Amino acid sequence: MLLLFFACSEYELAGKGDEPRGDTGERPETGQPAIEVSPTVVDFGLHEVGLPRASEVFTISSVGELELTVSSVELTLHDGAFDLLAVDELTLEPGDSTDVVVTFEPPGGGSFAGLIEVHADDPDQPVTDVVLVGDAPGPDIDVSPWSHDFGTLDYGDSDSVALTISNIGDADLVVDELSYSATSDELTLDS
Repeated sequence: MLLLFFACSEYELAGKGDEPRGDTGERPETGQPAIEVSPTVVDFGLHEVGLPRASEVFTISSVGELELTVSSVELTLHDGAFDLLAVDELTLEPGDSTDVVVTFEPPGGGSFAGLIEVHADDPDQPVTDVVLVGDAPGPDIDVSPWSHDFGTLDYGDSDSVALTISNIGDADLVVDELSYSATSDELTLDS
């Protein structure tokens, strides 16, 4: 009986409820780094071609219990309208954040889209995407009707169709030339 009691006492002295300790004698760290990016969609709205570039900001925050290392912030998909101010590798303590500036300068009219990837050491979310969108006014041609079937005509008969060219965009449309191609000399274009 005494032997059994001694074994139990030794178990209690070893500290059965304590967590294992490292070489320093301190408890190991708990938790992990965690990232939050806001907003994840940056919408520049409508921006006139030729005006100075527009700037917007998104924020990278460390929301975990350990410091967050952001290894890269890269513009991975774009059509020449967006630019990203350089971001070096950085470390954010829990609760800290940093702003990242992205710009929009459309090369012409239309709708534009881009993608930024934020790479960090958050084990649950190693890559966070930031979607970029912006529009620039531009012309948009509409031709009506798009097609016409002349059907079968008797020899000597003729048919015609009037085409309407419209600008349904939000900037001036310049029509430089009208041309057509046909497999028959019997079709003509009268402008």
